[in-house]
Amino acid sequence: MGVSVTRLVRFLKDRKGATAIEYALLASGIFLVIITAVQLLGTGVADLYATIVSGVSGVANP
Repeated sequence: MGVSVTRLVRFLKDRKGATAIEYALLASGIFLVIITAVQLLGTGVADLYATIVSGVSGVANP
């Protein structure tokens, strides 16, 4: 029984797992911010390209 208590105490003091989870949460938060930014900017860029294409399509090819 003493061995299992020692293992439990050692497991509770070990911070490596908590650090890995913190990094995973941080990475997922950054990922969500990037995805949101790409979606917001993607719509604006697509509209800009559509405007450019419509403006250029009226120009005759030499």
